[in-house]
Amino acid sequence: LALRALKNALGLPLIETTPIMSRYKVLWHPTDATVFAIKTPDIFEIRRSVENREEVLYTHPTADVPSRMSWSHLPATRLLAVAHQDGKSLRLVNLADQDTPFQARHAYKSSRAITALEWSPLDTNKLALGTQAGSKTQTRSLLVLDVASEQTIPLDRKRMEHATSRYNTSKSAKQELSAHEGINAVSWFPDRPLLAAGLGSKKLSVFDSRVGHSIYDTACPLISNVAVCPQYSNMVACSCDGGAVLRVFDVRNGLKQLMEFKFPFKASAQAWSPTQPGMIAALDAESASVRVLDLHWQGSKGFAEDTKVYSTVAQLPLHTAPVLDFDWHPSSKGVLSLLTGANTVLHKTLYEHTSCTFSPSGDLAISRNDGHIIPAKTNDISSKMRTRVYAGYGLEARANVAIVDDDPALAKLWRWMQKSSDTEDGQRPTFFGVEQALSMQPEMAQRYIRSPRSSLGQSIGSVGQALSVPRVPPSDQRSLALELCSFPAQFDSDNVHEWLNRLIEQQQYERAAALAVFHQNISEALRCLRAGTKSPDHPQYTQLALSSMALAGYQPPGEAGIDRWRETCRALLPQIDSPYLEAAFEFLIEQEDSHEVIVKMEGLSLSDRLGYACHYLDDAAFKLLVDDLLAECLVQGDLQGLILTGMTPRGLEVLSAFVDQTSDIQTAVLLLAAGIKLVAQSGSSTRELLTNPLCNLWLETYRDLLDSWQAWMHRAKLDIALPDGLIQKNSVGHVTIKCPSCKKSLVAKARKTAGSSSTACPSCRRPLPRCAVCLCRLSTSDAHEQEGAVKFSSWFSWCQICQHGGHVTHMQQWFETHTTCPVSSCNCDCSRQMLSEPVEP
Repeated sequence: LALRALKNALGLPLIETTPIMSRYKVLWHPTDATVFAIKTPDIFEIRRSVENREEVLYTHPTADVPSRMSWSHLPATRLLAVAHQDGKSLRLVNLADQDTPFQARHAYKSSRAITALEWSPLDTNKLALGTQAGSKTQTRSLLVLDVASEQTIPLDRKRMEHATSRYNTSKSAKQELSAHEGINAVSWFPDRPLLAAGLGSKKLSVFDSRVGHSIYDTACPLISNVAVCPQYSNMVACSCDGGAVLRVFDVRNGLKQLMEFKFPFKASAQAWSPTQPGMIAALDAESASVRVLDLHWQGSKGFAEDTKVYSTVAQLPLHTAPVLDFDWHPSSKGVLSLLTGANTVLHKTLYEHTSCTFSPSGDLAISRNDGHIIPAKTNDISSKMRTRVYAGYGLEARANVAIVDDDPALAKLWRWMQKSSDTEDGQRPTFFGVEQALSMQPEMAQRYIRSPRSSLGQSIGSVGQALSVPRVPPSDQRSLALELCSFPAQFDSDNVHEWLNRLIEQQQYERAAALAVFHQNISEALRCLRAGTKSPDHPQYTQLALSSMALAGYQPPGEAGIDRWRETCRALLPQIDSPYLEAAFEFLIEQEDSHEVIVKMEGLSLSDRLGYACHYLDDAAFKLLVDDLLAECLVQGDLQGLILTGMTPRGLEVLSAFVDQTSDIQTAVLLLAAGIKLVAQSGSSTRELLTNPLCNLWLETYRDLLDSWQAWMHRAKLDIALPDGLIQKNSVGHVTIKCPSCKKSLVAKARKTAGSSSTACPSCRRPLPRCAVCLCRLSTSDAHEQEGAVKFSSWFSWCQICQHGGHVTHMQQWFETHTTCPVSSCNCDCSRQMLSEPVEP
């Protein structure tokens, strides 16, 4: 009492040093899923819970709160066995009697305190009762009471109200099982008349009520709880060592220990879930919370610092008040009812782990709680890569542009690769980065320029002639850089119309107008903006119309009103949403830092910013811009950085950043392989690229991915198309042709005797098998050889099932009209093996 008062004064939870289960209990009715009982040192109530609403059916006086209770499993009844507060008398109470349900109806009187109580779920008339240890002269401590023996009135629905007052404890109604050890806990088996009991501080025993003695025993010290799994009735869980250890035994092997869990806490109560097989909950008395273990789940390992697996599904404080006891709902899956220190019962749903797995094709399967498996289609990068594989995504840049049309940035990059690979007779591919182009010698840069030498200062139109924005002097390096950016250097009339018209067809009106302004041609810029105003549905229609009006009012420098026009545009500049229109007016305003502002606009594409810099930035500023843009691409994983670096070691850094950001290993491998091919064709060395470990890592990862998708043909085509040196060809072939007699290789011997044809084994000289179609013997070489290579028609070909075969040409001809093996005595359906490739999505 003093300790209780002290805890009340300090505001501490009232967790007693005595076992909590003896003082606090919440217990659901096993057959009526709406009724449960709770008891604390202060109250004892029977409650009904329907649709999240609770009502109190009965409240018992505080002076007579039971110490133990157990519901009967008899259907359609509310029979409750309770031990009196003094712990020595047992009463059977019929709660259907609403008038006086707790009148004195004694079923048993004991000289020792009752420590365990449980009804049998199989034989609903039997009640197990455990007491404290006694002397040798006293009665035994584990009893089974048959409340419906021959000397008693049978329990049935019609006579239940009268039966409860006339139970007796004659010798035929009472069975003594245990000797003098005290009983700490009991639990019935759900499908057989067996009873598990924890005896004193020594052992766990299983009793057979038919023979009256124990049939299995095992040492288990300090048992506090015993529970038989309702779904797997061969599993018995025992909380021992004061609740610090949970052991699970198998009764089929004489209580052989299956597993052991060492808790980092003291479990004061435990219970199996009646709806989820293999799930058991334990009450942590120290933290006043519930820990739930799923014995089927292996996802969490090493919760405790021992070698055993402690799989924690959840730790449930769930409330500011401590959890004093719990019970599983008998029918609702995963629902825990928690009795808190405020005499409140919280009903919380606990969701079990969900298992999932990926198929080789990348599809996801998820298991539901009801045992069903849900197939789920993934829409991540793996499914996109697999779709592109079967669409023909490979090393052909022209085909790749159409395949990746859903990704404009990637399509633009492959279009750049295509332009680099398209060469006229006698020309080499110009697969360089802007960095390399700017560092070239003028003579070398001139060799790679495809168009006539560019004049960076040339423009057309009377208004364009009058613009005063100076350009940098022309150079071969900058002309090559402009070609790499697909940015026109010469701005003659034919070139501008073709280029701008293509942008207008793509409805890129703002970009077309801005690029025309950058080339100092106002008339072309107005034409592009007016083309956009013909489409009222365009999202930028209003800004296109207003920008067209503003641009039409532009006057050449020195004319009256140009200063006022610039001031007006400068004030309206922050209200423009389009980055290209903003850049165009920033250019025409001609502020001191206009060039720096334009090349740093992130809304402009990287190639347009580089093209602008080629025209207007000096060498120092241009080099600084390239470094800044490359750093930006590395941070964002933007493949447009390859325009800056080309396929160089710095280009590999760009690919690596792209893979880190997107996990698209497929595009990285294809760009790498295509880039190495172009670098080799341009006459540059690829040794530094081929020896980089990243190249081999990406390639092998992608090849393994194709294998997991069972895309064998696509994997083979990739290996053939890869440039020389990219694959580490250090593996030995998986198929070896051997002589059926001596088992020695025919290939190795045939190489030593190249040029001669033989139908016998070069080692043992025994004849080789015959072709199943032409009946001629197979040979190690052919008379019709071309440059030392045997013609494919004479190769060996055989079925992997029946091992019959022949010449490749003969077998192809046979299976054009047949499906079974050509050998008359064989019924193998060989043709199915050739059609067993996975179906493309």
